[in-house]
Order: sequence, then C-alpha cells, then structure tokens
Amino acid sequence: MYGNITHHGVSRQKKPYGPNGDKVIYKYSPLHKAGKTQAEIIKGMTNKLKPLFIS
Repeated sequence: MYGNITHHGVSRQKKPYGPNGDKVIYKYSPLHKAGKTQAEIIKGMTNKLKPLFIS
C-alpha cells in the first residue's frame, strides 16, 4: 500500500482498497507532510490498519 501511494499518489489508491483501506491511506499524508521516515509512515499506517482488519 505504501509503495502504491508513493508511486501512484493517494487519490489513485482509494478505489482499490475500499472504505477501510481509505482510512489507512489517509494516515499517509499527515505523516508525510510532518517529515516522517518511510518506516514511521508504514508504522502509522499499520497501527491504523490493525484495528480495522484484525479482530
């Protein structure tokens, strides 16, 4: 997901992942704008993903 966002952009990634995926994708922009590293962004996205998909 991170690779697709960095390669294709946030807006193009919303459709393939659906509404819950959108919530994870939306974590990317504020972290990126804050100057976070790739690892920090992926961690933030993963932290958002876990409660949405793992019960």
